[in-house]
Amino acid sequence: MMPDQKYYLIGYVGGNTGARNVTGITEKTNEQRSPVASTPKTRTYTFYVNAPKAGAYYIKGVFASKVRRDLKFSTGDMSSNNNVTVRQLSTNNLTTLKTFDTSATTGPTRVTTVPDNRKTLTLVEGLNKIVVSGATADMGNAPNFGYLEFILNETQPETTNVSNPS
Repeated sequence: MMPDQKYYLIGYVGGNTGARNVTGITEKTNEQRSPVASTPKTRTYTFYVNAPKAGAYYIKGVFASKVRRDLKFSTGDMSSNNNVTVRQLSTNNLTTLKTFDTSATTGPTRVTTVPDNRKTLTLVEGLNKIVVSGATADMGNAPNFGYLEFILNETQPETTNVSNPS
């Protein structure tokens, strides 16, 4: 992360609380019910990554969160087995940015991931649908995040079982 660089963050992802009206007294229903019908109130952010080559990709990005929150990345939908959850991200305020990096083994960008300490998403060559949400911490709310990079794990074995990201 470069100190003088501007970063744009995506917020209000994960969780299922409704948006508040202008006066902040009554809650509105969260009508954004995408992408999975079985969890109709979970807010997600979907984008596409054009992978130059099939393989396992580490995820790196910046975040800000006043409380500890999880950030879940998945291909296809959130029920996919091809997912990585970065656990307990917090900057203790919303004005400080920190970097997370699933490839880091030491230092301040090292993170804890689930399931089974999985640190990479398997992507196919070409376009891959990526869905981001919160997980279990802080009622499923995700931290504000941005400047995501997907970095190919060059040390992976030649034969990779690549799943279809649907």
